[in-house]
Amino acid sequence: MQPFNKYYPKDFDPKKHNSVNQHVGVHPLGARARKLKSEGILIIRFELPFNIWCLGCNKHIGMGVRYNAEKKKVGNYYSTPIWSFRMKCHLCPNWIEIHTDPKNTRYVVASGAKQKVEEFDPADAGTMQINDESTTARIASDPLFKLEHATLDQQRAKIANDELEELKETRDAHWEDPYAMNQELRRKFREDKKKRQVLAKEATEIQDRIGTTIPILPEAPEDAAEARLILTDAARDRVAAKVEQRKTQIMSESIFARSSAPSSSSALHRVARPATKRAGSSSKTSVPSRLQRMVIEAKRAQGK
Repeated sequence: MQPFNKYYPKDFDPKKHNSVNQHVGVHPLGARARKLKSEGILIIRFELPFNIWCLGCNKHIGMGVRYNAEKKKVGNYYSTPIWSFRMKCHLCPNWIEIHTDPKNTRYVVASGAKQKVEEFDPADAGTMQINDESTTARIASDPLFKLEHATLDQQRAKIANDELEELKETRDAHWEDPYAMNQELRRKFREDKKKRQVLAKEATEIQDRIGTTIPILPEAPEDAAEARLILTDAARDRVAAKVEQRKTQIMSESIFARSSAPSSSSALHRVARPATKRAGSSSKTSVPSRLQRMVIEAKRAQGK
């Protein structure tokens, strides 16, 4: 249907202009090409090829986030053009610029951000390591290095074959009886299904009790432990009131007050000892006090 329903102005002359856009003086790409003639910039939809950190707000921007970027040619690598993609961070006013790298067939961050480092060792990841240009050139020029490299490849291949054989034997032993294995898998699935139904019922009851439609996740042990350490406002007020009450009680008591009054017999014994010492150590007679007379009378009564 593209050839149909097109509007042609009355003064349009196909002999002077090839298209209606040329006649009106508008680029076919519209506003996206407003800087194309003057600055060579075309507005395109650009998707981040890797994770980056914005240097303006120090926020992480994930791979795949799309921007309206200004595409511009900034150079050549032999006959291949080097393109620049300049865009504004959606979290701050900082501008980010990314260039193509035809030599290494990748993208590089030119300014405004830094690429998130996600390098790893192929040996640790269990993947096949591809030889770089220097290794390939050395293999071609050095026969001894080529022999060593081939020997290492054979050793790695032998180890990999042994691991594959072990995995195959384990799988065959595990799935020797498919019917029993299927029964076990279905039993575990039924148990998990019952647990999910119980959790879903509890979550629905909580939603009805508090009057919300927010999904309730299952309780985590660390969340329960953290919740026990958090006091509610009412509990915090009760604890503060008890602390203030105890503080007031302590401040109102005398520091010389005793917890309990001593018994009469212990008081008599504590008074009797110094009185006996004074009586034995001094030959002079003195008028006994009332408390001393009480002690003497008590001793006489015990003697009888």
